[in-house]
Amino acid sequence: ESVNLDINCIFIAVPKTGTTSIRSQVKSKGPYMINEAHLTISQVESLLYPYLLACNLSKNRSFPTKPEILSDSELRQSSNDIFQNAFKFGSVRNPWARVYSLYRRTEGIQMSATCSLSEFVKSIQYASDTCVRPLKTRSQLDWFKDTQGKIIMDYIIKLEEIDSAIQTIQDMTNNRIRVSNVMRNVNPNKQSYKDAFNQEDKNVVGAIFAEEIEYFGYT
Repeated sequence: ESVNLDINCIFIAVPKTGTTSIRSQVKSKGPYMINEAHLTISQVESLLYPYLLACNLSKNRSFPTKPEILSDSELRQSSNDIFQNAFKFGSVRNPWARVYSLYRRTEGIQMSATCSLSEFVKSIQYASDTCVRPLKTRSQLDWFKDTQGKIIMDYIIKLEEIDSAIQTIQDMTNNRIRVSNVMRNVNPNKQSYKDAFNQEDKNVVGAIFAEEIEYFGYT
């Protein structure tokens, strides 16, 4: 559900970064390439060709073959063009806030009833821990990298700045992509993540997710 060909965009939804409402607003109509959320940008790129291939098979029903029937090389070029021309955006969140959300979540793999936050922090290995769909994604940044490790997004929303980011995306796409900030998944636990961690746990999270902390300037 990451790709919308009608408005020419790819939205990469990192789990627990406030993506539910944005996904619902930019998702495409009709069948999805794959009916799962939280794909990485490189996974989406890999899906475009087989999706176009599936859409174009069994269409050759006349003789001589009509010119609108695409060749394999044309399908591959079309999938590449779609990917290169699409506006690619996603969202991230302060890693300490996000780890606390992974721990306190009421969907996915629920951990807060089975261990303490400190125990959870000492066991966490991936940015995708407690998330059912993603495949061992180590950092939030890994959702936005190609297979060579290069970040290839046009824009990445920081959840803490979502309102200004939404306006920026609207401006960058000449109003083609218009979304609003509608909170969907509200955790009933109101304790601030800033009060939840002891200093050792803060340091552990900082070490595990140092790359994204440095890249986005989180503290």
